[in-house]
Amino acid sequence: MIARLTGVPQALHGASGLSDADLTAAVKAGIGKVNINAELRRAYLSTLAAELPNVRDDVRVLQRKAITAMTEVAAEKLAVLGQHSAERRDDR
Repeated sequence: MIARLTGVPQALHGASGLSDADLTAAVKAGIGKVNINAELRRAYLSTLAAELPNVRDDVRVLQRKAITAMTEVAAEKLAVLGQHSAERRDDR
């Protein structure tokens, strides 16, 4: 509603942990930017903790695994948001 009235897309801060349905509803309501830092950080840190005993002192391998985990979370969110963002553009 605000985005329609102002012509300015709104940002959703603190979207980590929201369901796909909630994210979809937010995009349909005019949200143009979604922040999911906490989910990315959790994926990174949990992978570091889980993989550290396996890779020992090879920091490069550990870093790649952590980045891959973050990339997977980002890809999942982009798939949800991208699908509904395209739907919103079609509705205009």
